[in-house]
Amino acid sequence: MLTEESFLKRIKQPNSPNWLAVGVDTQDNSQLYIAVNGGMNNINSAPIESYAPEIKTYTLDMIAKGELYIAPSAQPYPIGQGCSVYFYSLQMTKKNRK
Repeated sequence: MLTEESFLKRIKQPNSPNWLAVGVDTQDNSQLYIAVNGGMNNINSAPIESYAPEIKTYTLDMIAKGELYIAPSAQPYPIGQGCSVYFYSLQMTKKNRK
């Protein structure tokens, strides 16, 4: 089960086999997705509503504070079923470096 603590730990490890990323639908900016390493060159993604409500609240808070942002050079990434997302980048702050 994904908790706020494990969410933050995993999002800070982009080059880890246990990485996690947050994306926003290119057609519906209210729809967020969480993508994780599925192994064997696969990426598993699911709507953020598939996770505990605290994860969505925490993610929206991070976006509102600018801790998660979409880089100007971000390119859409297809996640299947005709959907594409822009992945957020993590703004490193004193709070999330710990």
